[in-house]
Amino acid sequence: MNIRIANKFDMPYLIDMVKHFHESINLPETIGQPLDFEYINKIFHHAILGGGLILVAEIEKPIGFLFALKSPNIWHPKQISLQELILWVEPEHRKFKLGHSLMEKFSEIAKDMITEKKIISATMSNTKNISTINYEKFGFSKLEETWVLGA
Repeated sequence: MNIRIANKFDMPYLIDMVKHFHESINLPETIGQPLDFEYINKIFHHAILGGGLILVAEIEKPIGFLFALKSPNIWHPKQISLQELILWVEPEHRKFKLGHSLMEKFSEIAKDMITEKKIISATMSNTKNISTINYEKFGFSKLEETWVLGA
């Protein structure tokens, strides 16, 4: 098992895993909505070229990934945060604790980016219907909860 930074050759695997993520997550705002693969391709390439971070877990081929984008603080646009948006491991490979390994690597890289002043913070989220994760174990502290109206 290997955790590494994604490259352009991982795109077909990443797109397949996004499909699986989308099918399994069942968020009300996405049900019945087709994925825009052209847009997904663009944001993944943006991340690969430095606008974010994509980590891949692989056993012979990619079987899980963590996707994060850099975004400016709304009040202080020169302050950049790295926000995790998707953490996915194919169901048949979850027994190997790859999600844990992806989070650990994300935390390690984010801490280095903070030390190097490339970002000011990194965030992770927990989607409903997903198992509870102990983020403190990875050095994160709870800042807020998000509640949605209309979804």
